[in-house]
Amino acid sequence: MGADPLSFEAFLKMILSVLEKADIDDLIGGSVAAWSWGEPRSTQDVDLVIHLGVEQVNALSRELKEAEIYLPPDIILGNFQEDRVDLPLNAIHGYVHSPEDLILSKLHYYSLGHQTKHIRDIGGILKTMGERLDHDYIQTWAKKKQLTAIWEEIEKQLPDF
Repeated sequence: MGADPLSFEAFLKMILSVLEKADIDDLIGGSVAAWSWGEPRSTQDVDLVIHLGVEQVNALSRELKEAEIYLPPDIILGNFQEDRVDLPLNAIHGYVHSPEDLILSKLHYYSLGHQTKHIRDIGGILKTMGERLDHDYIQTWAKKKQLTAIWEEIEKQLPDF
């Protein structure tokens, strides 16, 4: 058969190299980003956002092919009509959400499914970052995103932060 399977670390390095060569900006979200600002939590995936312009599609497809991952430009372009795209790649990079934006993201996802993992992540960020957080920024954007009630409830539940 073929070569030995790549380790997770080797795969991530390969994907990062592809993104770098194709000059594509990316951002880590989810629990991996929460780990950067708060406390570690086990996860089964890596949330990665890439800023992919139409003019970069061919370069991405070409660089992926060089890495022996076939993702034709037409499949990538076909997903441009969607607000959120889940391409069959998982990768991580050194850039993560700011802790404030990550809290806002976690508030949003908590509002959708009430999964307590998001509250734990927020608590970890609050505990770790403390007064270094820009609480005015969080409050302003929570209001704009209609998340104020959830944010205030969390602040009540986590009074030590």
